[in-house]
Amino acid sequence: MSSQKKHTTPALTEQEATKLINEEWEEQVSKRLPAETQEQAFRLGAFMRSREIQSVSDLLRALLAYVLCVHSFRQLGSWAVLIGLANISDAAWHKRLRQAREWLTWLLGALLAGPQNMQQAACLAAIGGRLLLIFLFLLRKRVVDHVSAISQIGAL
Repeated sequence: MSSQKKHTTPALTEQEATKLINEEWEEQVSKRLPAETQEQAFRLGAFMRSREIQSVSDLLRALLAYVLCVHSFRQLGSWAVLIGLANISDAAWHKRLRQAREWLTWLLGALLAGPQNMQQAACLAAIGGRLLLIFLFLLRKRVVDHVSAISQIGAL
């Protein structure tokens, strides 16, 4: 049996892991958003006030998680509670997503319009494909909403 010690990294506590993830979010995403992101979120009705969801960045984080990772608003609510983001119902998450459509469309346009500096250029390179997924999700949702409305009218 070998007497050599193996190099292992110490396990992180849940609090340390959450702190690390939050720091990465701030560094990799929040700092790379257009300067007027928060102002536009308020103006376009995506973010009214800070209650359960503390910031525009937290709202964006949850919406990205919904589009890219989870399959229902109930799962989104569970995820948000687990990471300490917010404790709101699945119906409240659904309402937030509906209210954020204009803002997300603006954000996508602002990011695709071209970087204002090198930091935004790096952001576009890193998350460009994911932004396309968000755009396609919103487009699909809009089409489904219109088809549902037309079928309801046809049923009358």
